[in-house]
Amino acid sequence: GGDHPVYQVDLYRLDEEREVESLGLNDLFASDALVLLEWAERFPALLPACRTEIRIRALADDSREIDVTCKD
Repeated sequence: GGDHPVYQVDLYRLDEEREVESLGLNDLFASDALVLLEWAERFPALLPACRTEIRIRALADDSREIDVTCKD
């Protein structure tokens, strides 16, 4: 158990990998924090190999499809 910090990072407005690298994500990934990344698919080379991806897709009937994938 125990408390772990949670960080939410939105990568939507970033255009280049160097911008993302300046955020210090590697330090967060190496910590015991839960790191939630929005728009992470824009920078796949910077993602940790071991991760859980949650993809939310809007459907035509205003419902949502949620896909959860564990990568390791």
